[in-house]
Amino acid sequence: MLSLKFGKKRFKQIQREIPGLTPKMLSKELKELEMNELALKEDHDNFPVLIEYGLTPYGQTLSPLIGELHAWGTAHRKRIFKQESELA
Repeated sequence: MLSLKFGKKRFKQIQREIPGLTPKMLSKELKELEMNELALKEDHDNFPVLIEYGLTPYGQTLSPLIGELHAWGTAHRKRIFKQESELA
């Protein structure tokens, strides 16, 4: 969702911005965001077909919270990864 905070994006653009994200998982997450009315899928009548994803006005209300979560995750990244490697 953080990727969509900065504007409409195509599927591959989103996938490139999130390392390790598989197409299957991204597709699943985008569908869930659509179901919860947080993201909107736009089909443009072009050739080749152009599909973009963006936040709905409702989804945009989460932007400040997502920004804070991103900042927290970045600040605590080493600790989180250390704990994950200890569990493996």
